[in-house]
Amino acid sequence: MHWTAGVTEGGSSGSGLFVTSNGSRYLVGQLTGGISACSNPSGYDVYGRFDIAYQKALSQWLSPASASQRSPVYRFYNTVTGTHFYTSSAAERDYVSAKYLQFSYEGIAFYSYGSSVSGTSPVFRFYNIRTGTHFYTSNPLERDNVLSAYPWFSYEGVSWYASPTSSTEATPLYRFYNYVTGTHFYTVNLKERDFVSQNYPQFSYEGVGYYVWSAP
Repeated sequence: MHWTAGVTEGGSSGSGLFVTSNGSRYLVGQLTGGISACSNPSGYDVYGRFDIAYQKALSQWLSPASASQRSPVYRFYNTVTGTHFYTSSAAERDYVSAKYLQFSYEGIAFYSYGSSVSGTSPVFRFYNIRTGTHFYTSNPLERDNVLSAYPWFSYEGVSWYASPTSSTEATPLYRFYNYVTGTHFYTVNLKERDFVSQNYPQFSYEGVGYYVWSAP
């Protein structure tokens, strides 16, 4: 980016880029490089996306999850793409609510762990730059196949931790593939699963993706 007023100086790498939306301030980026300086006021700066850095690593320090406490995963409906978005980050939830009016907040979808505990596996998150939608999988082989075969899927790291196997406390997360839009849908609600199966033939049922929890 180029500045219309002011510059940055050496040593300011990592400083934040903020935007204002509906009267609230949000951190959206961090300085990663550039040639802007007092001696070069027309120089540019490069900022990384904070949401990606947060999901990949920073969340363990900025929003540490208790190993014994499950946290909510929030669900949005995108009225433009007709798809759903899920996040375990309250900060990302609030930012999406304020910044992207096409996302209708639907509440807590289920609960998961924010860090690895015994009996859990990571759930990986991708962003599809072609459709503007997200894909989630707990299967490392599927993750690696997407990484190697689908370059338009941008890997965003681990979203949360879930159980790969059934248990008395865990709830199955059902997965569908929409072959019209090329996107996936996930739900823990049996009635919703059956309603989608019976009324939306473009949704191909793929079974249980993994297991989550209905309470903290």
